[in-house]
Amino acid sequence: WLAVRIFPQAHTNPIWIQVNNKPMTPKKGSVAWCLRGVDVCWEQKSKFYPPAEWDAARSAYAHARAYYTALLARSTSA
Repeated sequence: WLAVRIFPQAHTNPIWIQVNNKPMTPKKGSVAWCLRGVDVCWEQKSKFYPPAEWDAARSAYAHARAYYTALLARSTSA
C-alpha cells in the first residue's frame, strides 16, 4: 500500500495499489503500526460515539483489527 506519513505520529489511510499484477507484501512493522493505530483510534474516539452508533462502530473497528491481524500473519519481516 501507499500512504502519506508524518513521522512518527500520523499517516493517511492506506491506498492500495498493485504493481505489475503482483500481490502486495507489506512489511510486518508497517502492518503492526496500522493495527496499533486502530486500537489507539478506538481508545480515543469510542467515548464520543452516540449510543445508537456504538455497536456499529465497535463492529467496524473489530473488522479493521481482524483485517490487519490477518495481514500481519502473511507479511514479510521488518
